[in-house]
Amino acid sequence: MERDFQSLVESVKNVERSMNEQKKKHQRELQLKEEELNQKHNMVQETLREQPENNQELQEEVCRLQRESEEKSQREKELHQELRELQNTIKFKEKIEAKNQNEKEQMRKIWTRKKGEQKARHIFRTAETRTQGKELDIEEGFAVADEGSRDVVKDVERRIKEKTKQLQRELELKEEEKQQLERKNAELEKTIRGETSPNQTETENHQSQRRQ
Repeated sequence: MERDFQSLVESVKNVERSMNEQKKKHQRELQLKEEELNQKHNMVQETLREQPENNQELQEEVCRLQRESEEKSQREKELHQELRELQNTIKFKEKIEAKNQNEKEQMRKIWTRKKGEQKARHIFRTAETRTQGKELDIEEGFAVADEGSRDVVKDVERRIKEKTKQLQRELELKEEEKQQLERKNAELEKTIRGETSPNQTETENHQSQRRQ
């Protein structure tokens, strides 16, 4: 009888120990769950706090790209206008050159046909230093006068050619600058349409690492 009672007491103690162990185990599990939930909650709060900043950064980047695109477009229009002005300048120079050529022809005719013998003899006397005082006949006088006219004409032609080359070089430089701006503008348009830029990729990788 006494042995049965002792056995019962021992069984009750065993049950109490088992229950206490289970209780401790459950308490530990609950504590771990609570810590995990708190950690997730903190991560969510941190993500929520950072999200507006990231959105603002992306929005600012988009605005900056749009501004750059508008500035490049405006600059491209200005370059087109400058190019048209240069083209008009070249056309004007060509007209001037044609006019000068016509005037040179008219000058040659005046020197050789319209001034008459008196004007020709006056030119002959002026040209005597070039002919070392040699007496000139009418044909030789016209030749000397025409030679002086050709010197003036050659100088004018030389200056016109130099200016034409300069303008042509300026046009080539403007065209190169225009092509560079067109390429940059195309890249900016791709970025604005939503293609991933290097800065955006870096931002997305950074966010992915934080979430992990």
